[in-house]
Amino acid sequence: MKRSGKDFLFSPPEWQTALCLPDDPHKSLLSRMGELLYGYRQGPREFDTRIRVEVVEGAVWQGQELHAPRIPLVRTTRSAPGFEVEEESFSVASPDRRDVMLVRVRNLGTATHTLQPRLVVDTVHPVKCAGTCLVINGQDEVSCSLALGEAEGNAWKLAPLILDGGQECVVAVSVGIGKATGKAIALQEATALRDRMIVYW
Repeated sequence: MKRSGKDFLFSPPEWQTALCLPDDPHKSLLSRMGELLYGYRQGPREFDTRIRVEVVEGAVWQGQELHAPRIPLVRTTRSAPGFEVEEESFSVASPDRRDVMLVRVRNLGTATHTLQPRLVVDTVHPVKCAGTCLVINGQDEVSCSLALGEAEGNAWKLAPLILDGGQECVVAVSVGIGKATGKAIALQEATALRDRMIVYW
């Protein structure tokens, strides 16, 4: 009898991945498209809050995978003409409970390009801009390593990125659960949290 191999014919078209820690009261999820998801069935929608970063306009989803089977760091990849985008999402409990996204964009061409990234906070709750951070429903805080600009609907412009040919840049986003500090996350801090989380697991 011929042995059958792995067959993904009936794999689900959509999925969510849990980023939360063991015994974590905050069940953070990540969608197939790389959005941070909060408030399952707590409002009029399936998830009342969805958070994502758009670095390159029109970037097309390519795939999603775990960093390693034992490490809850999810990598989502996208592509656009002349660009590669890689998003790493994970959760940490120290120094405080938060979800973090590291978005890396690479210019594959030789010409210099200026990108206009946007932070999208799609939520049914009120959002208040508190200096360098956004506060959702008076309790959850969203911050970015790039400066926040003007709002356009449910999106906030971020500081432009200038990428020379062959260059890459990284943007960090942090979502503090149930705690507003008023302090934006720095890229160096987010990278250190990622490395520490991998070592922990």
